[in-house]
Amino acid sequence: MFKNIFSFFSKKEEEKKELSPIDIINSEIKKHQQNIKQKSNLEDKYFVYKKINYLLMRKKALLGKSSYIKRAFALVEDGFEDNLYEALLYLNSIDSSKLSKEYIYEIYTFKALIHEALEDFSEAAKTYKEAIKLTNYPELLEEFKEYLQRYQELLKWQENSKEKIILDDLYTLHEKIDIEDLPKSAISLENIAIYYAKSPKSRNLGKRYFKEVLKIYKKLYEYKPKEFSCAYIKALLDGVELFMFTPLLLKEAQKILEKPHLCLANRVYLLERLKNLKEKNFIKKSKYYKSDF
Repeated sequence: MFKNIFSFFSKKEEEKKELSPIDIINSEIKKHQQNIKQKSNLEDKYFVYKKINYLLMRKKALLGKSSYIKRAFALVEDGFEDNLYEALLYLNSIDSSKLSKEYIYEIYTFKALIHEALEDFSEAAKTYKEAIKLTNYPELLEEFKEYLQRYQELLKWQENSKEKIILDDLYTLHEKIDIEDLPKSAISLENIAIYYAKSPKSRNLGKRYFKEVLKIYKKLYEYKPKEFSCAYIKALLDGVELFMFTPLLLKEAQKILEKPHLCLANRVYLLERLKNLKEKNFIKKSKYYKSDF
């Protein structure tokens, strides 16, 4: 009897203790993992996997000893989908030959999670394998095993995703066609992106299209700066204003406008737009800005 009473009070005392940030993350991950089992729709499953992916990144940043992944996560946290490439480029720029095995483990596994978020699942698996070759941590094998379980479901989603098929058919064409024909492609994709953005259900698809618009205009700007600087700046501003992309795009637009020989045609108008957008606090506070997480 006394034993039961003691265990009862012990449980109560434990419940009173505040959960640590890691405990909270682990609890959230378990909830999402249970949630996946109840879903049959691949698109719904993928949405939950995205949440798990973000939580795993947060967990690594909290547990990690290196400043590298903390910096990478800070980039990701500032604008998850929009800053993934930037975080990956940052981690790829680090010379791992000068690092300890522990730091290598942290960087490579974080890079694998970024590849997963970018839907490059085979590259994520490859990165895990590289980490295994370079380190000998037993937890890494367990982490890789968990990823492979997700990988099977994620591959099913990718193979069956109608959005993926549509996007492959349309926007990847700009990688193959003549650069002189790219302006037409950019205009077409921009119209499609804005059309999809009008509906909350298709807004994410619109964002994907517009990311390709930005890639095309950047390519054109690098090809002929004077001719395409205005179009690229406008696309950068539209990305922030219409699609709530990271405000870092505003810095890129400002950098181009600081060059007096570029964007002469619409310079005054674009400078005014840039100024107005920088003053709008809603950009950082928007519910949609981090709505997926």
